[in-house]
Amino acid sequence: MPVTMQRVLVLSPFFHPEPISTGRYNLTMVQGLCGSGCTVTVACCHPFYPAWRVERSKAQLPEMRIIRGGGWLRFPGATMLRRLVLESWFSIFATWVVWRHRNRIDLVVAVFPPSLFFLGVTAILPKAVRRVGVIHDLQGIHAEASRSWLIRRLVGVIGWIERRGFRACDRLVVLSAAMADKLAESSGIEREHIRIVYPFVNLPGAASGIADRLAQQFPADHIHLVYSGALGEKQNPQKLAVIFEAIASGMPEVMIHVFSEGAAFDAMKSYFAERALPKVSFQALVPEEDVAELYRRADIQLIPQAAGTQHGSMPSKLPNILASGRLVLAICDDDSELATMISRFNSGASLSSWEPADVQRVLAGLVVRARSRAAEKPDIAAVRAFFSLDRLTTAILGVGSSAQMSVS
Repeated sequence: MPVTMQRVLVLSPFFHPEPISTGRYNLTMVQGLCGSGCTVTVACCHPFYPAWRVERSKAQLPEMRIIRGGGWLRFPGATMLRRLVLESWFSIFATWVVWRHRNRIDLVVAVFPPSLFFLGVTAILPKAVRRVGVIHDLQGIHAEASRSWLIRRLVGVIGWIERRGFRACDRLVVLSAAMADKLAESSGIEREHIRIVYPFVNLPGAASGIADRLAQQFPADHIHLVYSGALGEKQNPQKLAVIFEAIASGMPEVMIHVFSEGAAFDAMKSYFAERALPKVSFQALVPEEDVAELYRRADIQLIPQAAGTQHGSMPSKLPNILASGRLVLAICDDDSELATMISRFNSGASLSSWEPADVQRVLAGLVVRARSRAAEKPDIAAVRAFFSLDRLTTAILGVGSSAQMSVS
């Protein structure tokens, strides 16, 4: 529904033409804001995720202005160091952009993480400018579950930075009810300031046309298990590699496809290069025009979520998988919202065990379902209604007060 025109500044390092995760989410969010009558400026980095390698881009899109920086950035290999580089650089860049635009904006949308940048930004914003935070990950939760002792030691600092940034917002949007509960509990922010908006469907529809460029990678005589997206600690890639090896050795009817980039992807690829398991293939992320075909050809999509992180994030790919009508295999905590959503839409199965034998057992049941053309499929219309972009634009533009949350 059109609203009174507002001048919106979106702050996030991640944006188009990054093909996955927050970059793709942000693009669709901005398109929704433009469609609601807003004029939108985006301050972001040149594309770098998930490989953490900057590729300069001059890409612009209709109805919005994109301001890019950091074309010279070089990210270290260590996770903590590259996060430090990103936090530091984007803090300077975002503050500079906001200073230049501070008298020409009505609303700032800050996408977290990173989080440090908003401390400087909020200090120079005029009081009349409203602030909305969209939270993709609660970094403190993932830090607690990290394998790195250094990151675990910094949990207190990470949490303090997050809380300061969150409390400077007039409204916060989180991607799940579990995130809302944890945010209210850990930060003391009142629930009335928090809106739960699940990720939205942004899979190209049939009207966009579905290409046929991936056919050779998906022979018809196999069941295809696909993982597509970033590989990091949240996905537990070391245990994932062991699971893939067991499936490839013990389930000859299943082909495994991993579409990703980055250090963990390269390490997994090297791990399998030393093993004679041809039914595990590794490919770069597919371009935007092939995404719909990838979803159509995947019989079963895998979503791994490391134990203990269910309150920290919600996989943004879930709505697209559900809307594609394909089955989901999720490895996640039993009480997670990811498991609840899969059950709600009858779209697959979940388990909390990372033991290869347990995963194979559950996968075997999904293979039977995938082979049956009469298998019950999720209600696509219900999926699209529940995971709607309109819910997000309403939550962002519906802020009624510019009074900031108190900081204790």
